[in-house]
Formats: sequence, structure tokens, C-alpha cells
Amino acid sequence: MPPKLYCLAHGLYTRGTTLGNKRLTAVSLFSGCGGLDSGFEAAGFRILSAHDIDPVAVQNYNNNLVPVGVVSDISSKEFTIPSGVDVVISGSPCQGFSLVGKRNVLDPRNSLLLTSCELVRKASPRAAIFENVPGALAGAHKEIWDNGVKILQSAGYRVHYETIAMNDYGVAQMRKRVFLIAFKDRDPFSLSDTLRPVTPPSLRDVLDSAHRVGSGDLFLPMAPGSLDWRIAERIGPGRKLCDVRAGERSVHSWEIPEVFGETSSEEKELLISILKLRRQLRRRENGDADPVDIAVLTKLHGKGVVKKTAQLVEKNFLTFDGNYVDLRRRFNGKYRRFSWDAPSYTVDTNFGNPRYFLHPSEHRGFSVREAARIQSFPDTFDFSGSIRDQFKVIGNAVPPAISVLLAQQLKAALYSKL
Repeated sequence: MPPKLYCLAHGLYTRGTTLGNKRLTAVSLFSGCGGLDSGFEAAGFRILSAHDIDPVAVQNYNNNLVPVGVVSDISSKEFTIPSGVDVVISGSPCQGFSLVGKRNVLDPRNSLLLTSCELVRKASPRAAIFENVPGALAGAHKEIWDNGVKILQSAGYRVHYETIAMNDYGVAQMRKRVFLIAFKDRDPFSLSDTLRPVTPPSLRDVLDSAHRVGSGDLFLPMAPGSLDWRIAERIGPGRKLCDVRAGERSVHSWEIPEVFGETSSEEKELLISILKLRRQLRRRENGDADPVDIAVLTKLHGKGVVKKTAQLVEKNFLTFDGNYVDLRRRFNGKYRRFSWDAPSYTVDTNFGNPRYFLHPSEHRGFSVREAARIQSFPDTFDFSGSIRDQFKVIGNAVPPAISVLLAQQLKAALYSKL
């Protein structure tokens, strides 16, 4: 029997059902641990097979859903989808498209989007669903997306795609994803037109009782008194360690002398000046900041700035090549401390690492069960593998609370044509 899912947004429990004597079928590509598939199972679809190249993801899938997961290389020439299936579900890898990654347009994983479109063209299901990150629609990557759309349209599919903010529909995180819906025999529906937005749930709403769940203590520890611990002690809710932004949300490394070393008031003044100027005086079109010309700093702060710069280079706060000065720590936020009364940031594969994300009130990262709850997985979904494996499959998944709503809309549209 499909897993029972709770959709916090819409206040309902749902199990798989059928209408009449017809049960819709689906094949899943890049299925991962089954976040997208679990919603389709719960909505009454019969998943014929689910394919992923990661054996750990497939093991998690088969341990929790109808065990049709298969370790498969979807890019191989031998791989096919059986004809006669009603729906193909595809969540091809997003790393090459992601705005937080290197965004390498030549990343071979990007072509898997086109591979899945070709497989749909050949199998000719009644409908197909594709999921990816918003970065797939930006810059040079948009050409890959557009080519995928052209493949589907050439096969007679009518296509609609849009970006959905998942916290608008009951998922307690600020996660956006693009969904492409393709139909052979009708116009595709718009998710934003058919789903009912709700007040976004907070972390408190979904984590209140997570500590009582069996695997709730499975997390990456932070040793008391360690450098990580001392940094965490200085990061309040809603704040992060960040040298490249001003404002209340940023805690700068020079504000934590017990970890990064002492700085004088004049040195702090110079660091803040560089922080601002590197974004104001741009020389390149890409990126969001540039190193600052030492001549500009000399004009603003006097001839003594060269000596102060050398001191800050020695203390590992700055870099200096003889002409341009820049901050050494240019990451835009680590040790992000979440707030109980706000949604989470996007749950990704690094979500359990406390150097990236901190629990709202404890000096630690999030547990596996907490990450799963934020992703809307039910507590009955049991994850296996190493702790890093578990965070990986959770972070790569589509939240089941979204997938069940999507599947219900798709089922209604397909049954209307029977």
C-alpha cells in the first residue's frame, strides 16, 4: 500500500485511490529515494519502474515504496521506456543548472534533461512531468531547456512550465523548483492556477516533536569548545558568518577575535570600507564584486592604508597582489543559524553540515529526521546508508507534499479525458 502522506498546507491525509476500473501507470526517471514518486503513489498511480544510477538512492526507494526501483544508466543507448505507460516522471540532475553551483553549461549532467525528453518522445506517454531548478531557465542554460521543449513539441506535446515556491504550498522551506507539464491530448494545467496558496509553515510547525522520532539524534556533531562551536556561539537566529555583506544578518570574521584574531578599530574600518567598495566599484560584468584598487583606498584612508593592508594580509583577513585588495573570506554565508518562526533555507545535500546550517537553538547541524520533516517526508519513511548518504538522498528529493498535489492535479486531468 502506498505510504500515507500528510500535507500540512491543505490539512489532509491521502492514500492511493483509483477512479473507476482504470489505475494510471507511471515510469520514473532519476527517481532518487522517491520524493516525487511517493506523491504519485499516494495519489493512486501505479509506478511500473523507477530508475536511478545511485544504488543507495534505489535502496532507500525500495525500502519505503513499492519496490520497483532499478539501478539504471538512463543515458545508455539500451535504456528505453515501455510503450503504453500513462505518465513519465523525470527529475534529472540539477547540479549543472543550479545558481549556487559552478553553473558549467558543459556539465554532462545537463544533457540528461534532453535524454529524458527523447525517451518521452519515443515512448509517447499521455503526459510527462519534468522537475528541475530555476537556474535551468537562466543564461546559456536556457538553450538546453528550450531544446528539451522543442523535442516534446515536435512529438505533439503541449507544454507548460513555471517556477513554484514550495513554501507557498505547505513546505517549510524557501525552495523553488521549475515544473514542466506536457500533455498529448489536452492543454497542460498551471499549478499556480490550480493549487491553493497557504501561509508558509515555520520550522517550529514541522520540528516541534522531531526529537521524539527514533532517528532524531542522527546528526553531524560539533565538539564543545572547538573552533566551529565558538563560531556557532556568536551566530544568533537569522544570522550567518559572512564577510562580504553588511547589515544585521551578517556576523563578520573580525567580530569573532577568539577564532579569527584581534583587529584594531582602524583595521575594522578599512575592512568595512573594502566590503562596500568591492560591490560599488565594479570592473567586470560577471560576479557581484571586484577587488579594490589600492589607489582608491589610499585616497580614502591616506597613505597609511598600505601598512594596514599588509597587517591584515598577515592576519589572513585580506589578499593583496600589489595593485588590488580583496577580502580573503569571500563566501556569502556559512554557519547560517535558522529561526524557529521562519521557513528553512533550501534543504540540499550539505544540509546536515553545521558549517553551512545551524539548528535554531542548539550548536549543531540538523538531524536526518529534521531534514526529512522539512522536506515533508512522513516519519514512516526510513532512510538508510551512511549519514552523508541519507542527507544526500533527502536533499536531492522533491518534497512529497508538493508531489502529491501535483499528482492529484495530473490524475484529475487525465481522468477527464478517459
